[in-house]
Amino acid sequence: MITNPLTVTLDHGQVTEITGGAWTPAVYVLLVVGTVICGRLWRLLPSMRKGSESRS
Repeated sequence: MITNPLTVTLDHGQVTEITGGAWTPAVYVLLVVGTVICGRLWRLLPSMRKGSESRS
């Protein structure tokens, strides 16, 4: 699950309280992992392109 359960409390059709809906720790882990992977690809792709140009 990406977020905690969201609870909305209504009183006579008006919202009186909203609780929950926060990101779970898994979201933060995925954010860090995704950032590291993107950073690695950012440096890897240009070096792959330079290597293929020198071979041809």
